[in-house]
Amino acid sequence: MIQRALEKSLLSVPQLLEGYQQLGSLLYLSESVPLQLIHRVVKGTPIEAPPKAYLDKAITEVTNLFEEDARRMRAGDYPVNVLQAPNPRAHFSRLGKLYLDSVKISWRRRNKKSKEFSDKAREHFADVPEYYQRNFHHQTDGYLSAESAELYDHQVDILFRGTASAMRRMILWGLRDQAEVLDDGEGMKILEVGCGNGSATIDLAKTFPKAKIVSLDLSAPYLGAAKENLKKHSRVSLVQGDAAETDFKDNTFDAVVSVFLFHELPREERERVLKEAYRVVKPGGYVGMVDSIQMDDVPELNFGLEVFPKEFHEPFYKNYVNHAMEDIFHQVGLRDIKSRTGFVSKLVGSKKPAATE
Repeated sequence: MIQRALEKSLLSVPQLLEGYQQLGSLLYLSESVPLQLIHRVVKGTPIEAPPKAYLDKAITEVTNLFEEDARRMRAGDYPVNVLQAPNPRAHFSRLGKLYLDSVKISWRRRNKKSKEFSDKAREHFADVPEYYQRNFHHQTDGYLSAESAELYDHQVDILFRGTASAMRRMILWGLRDQAEVLDDGEGMKILEVGCGNGSATIDLAKTFPKAKIVSLDLSAPYLGAAKENLKKHSRVSLVQGDAAETDFKDNTFDAVVSVFLFHELPREERERVLKEAYRVVKPGGYVGMVDSIQMDDVPELNFGLEVFPKEFHEPFYKNYVNHAMEDIFHQVGLRDIKSRTGFVSKLVGSKKPAATE
């Protein structure tokens, strides 16, 4: 009887994991309602409603994403503790700040303000390229303040209705399946470019606790947040720098990965970042990215790709969705490129040809 009870409990694990994630989706969906009202009052117009075909496909894709995420955890591809419940006090305190800040965001959206920064944020301009000096998504101070870094993940979770973490974890699918990283990653050296405040880095560190992880980002304030978020993970090194021009030697890393970076870059920067990744990864090493799906990856979701850059300040997004990342991977010398979608994101990855190839 005890054995049958244990078997029944094990069989219920995927359902429990999916249920946990679905509850998170409902939470963030409910938190999005006041934001939509604020947007409508301040901007004066509602966000364009998606067609039924989009909504139906989105629901299916979210369900599939959560099912695969749960399957991966159950199979041991990554530990269950990547699911971390938010601290209620911190969550709702941050939510209040987020709602207040949304008034400023909606005002910028209404007035098409995309280069409004505090004096403190402007101090970081000397460290970042010109294209980076803007209010991405109309967010306050763009990526150049500690306040922005504090609110960012919560804003993204509301935008994607609690699916953001599961989409970020798709990079672990590539490392397990294509890079064939085994067990705890002992002996591996991984470079993460565009780490932001460390959201994806935490999952990398939990999944590969014995790997040496170097995480790089342009933003000093976001790296400050990452340092705090990763203080329990001593094998992660944080570096401020440009992913298109690093100081690393050729053939240094076993894998180079990024999460939600490329859609924020001009076309020429996407190519430069991938060329740099190709240079610093070892022969036979893995280059992988998780980012937005692109046009016709999931045709029923094309509506969202067209509306997103109109509603949010995403200056390079339209170009991004119309130029397949797989083609740029091929241009820099990567071959046997594999892609897989998960809701509104996709994983693209390839291995650098071995020296004898």
